[in-house]
Amino acid sequence: MALALLGLTIALGLLQLHGAPSRASVRGAAEVVAEEFRYARSRAVAHGTPVALVLPGGSPVTRAVYHLEGFERPRVVRVKRLEADFPSSWLFSGTWPLAKGSSGGGGPLSNRGGFSLASWGLSSSERAYVFLPSGVVVSDQPAFDGAFHILVCDGLRVSNEVEGRSFRLEATSTAATVRVTFAGDVSVERGVLGADSLGTVSRAPPDFLPAQPPGEPGSRPATWTATP
Repeated sequence: MALALLGLTIALGLLQLHGAPSRASVRGAAEVVAEEFRYARSRAVAHGTPVALVLPGGSPVTRAVYHLEGFERPRVVRVKRLEADFPSSWLFSGTWPLAKGSSGGGGPLSNRGGFSLASWGLSSSERAYVFLPSGVVVSDQPAFDGAFHILVCDGLRVSNEVEGRSFRLEATSTAATVRVTFAGDVSVERGVLGADSLGTVSRAPPDFLPAQPPGEPGSRPATWTATP
């Protein structure tokens, strides 16, 4: 009996140890993304110009973010890739079933100190979160409870609501949520914030190729559509 209990204890301990690195990796990646949001906000305030953190479009998942700066025809000022330090972590921007309320847009995108996201000419698949010199953030991405949310996880399943642009989370593995309020405050929360009735999946790469960021700082996004 004692040996059986010892064996059970060891097995449970190994399971906990197996999950710990995954949680640490996801949390670490989420903290890096949060710092990238804070960088964009501080740069916008310091330079007096809109600065966006952008998740590259074309796929519901990515392992990189980049920053754009300028009132019109913005240029890339920073690219951050996560795959080297967090090879099993993925970023997702979209919707998921909520325990209460529903996801809506981030409010009007014009008349915010003269800034309009439309003037940037980005592809509709690019997911941009734009910090203004006042420190507030605007976006056309889904939001709830007065904030935008980016999911960081090590496995997920999604469905395509609008072809190539809008995606809905159906299931996930270990996860953390980066929360960015409309006022520009950034935090990292455990799990899928506000979620209800999500399925679970094993830790594994998603069924999508990750979206890739543009080239080096000083360039413009490959999906930039405005006339030079």
